[in-house]
Amino acid sequence: MFKKYTIAGESNPIWQIVEPVILKTWADGIRKASYPRLYLIHFSALLLSTVMFLGGSILRVLLISSILFLGYAVFEDSLTVAFCAVFPSYEINTIIMNNVNESSLWVYNLLGYVILIKSVIFVFGKNFTDWVCDTALYLLMMVTLMIPLNWIARGLIKESYFAQSIAKTSFMGMHMAQTISAAPPEIEQQYSKILDLYQRSNDENARKQLVEMCETH
Repeated sequence: MFKKYTIAGESNPIWQIVEPVILKTWADGIRKASYPRLYLIHFSALLLSTVMFLGGSILRVLLISSILFLGYAVFEDSLTVAFCAVFPSYEINTIIMNNVNESSLWVYNLLGYVILIKSVIFVFGKNFTDWVCDTALYLLMMVTLMIPLNWIARGLIKESYFAQSIAKTSFMGMHMAQTISAAPPEIEQQYSKILDLYQRSNDENARKQLVEMCETH
């Protein structure tokens, strides 16, 4: 009987039955997985993550540039003063400066910083931190010869609370779906079949098959 700890996650009652089987199936697959295949999966995931981050950043920069270009066309003087207030090395046009009240310069300064900070957060923000975390974890797995992955797999087999808490994070959910393809074909097929039945669990026959499979696992 799998010792299932109460860890925040999906509350679907069917999932409560499926989850222990999915975790143990994945753990069994990782312990028997092909190491060259695991390295290829991690390298491909790292490459894809980097391409997605860089591509997304470029698209966001283009979008910000377009918005600023339109804003500059309508509010040229205001944005010029705002940007020059943020970047003092740029000289403000004398004609524009003569039309600005010195007591209101702080407003333009604030506007410039708001635009700058919002733009940086939009371009990078969570995308950057996610990319850094993904990169660090993929590299950690490869450099340590997949020791953390095997530790989690052994912990799941031994019904460790810490292994289960790590396995139920959003990152590991994605990571499990990627790395299961390195497992022997029969284990990968079983993993895929369980997930397929779960996704079709609204159907009575699929739900019955799923429960029977989980009970006999």
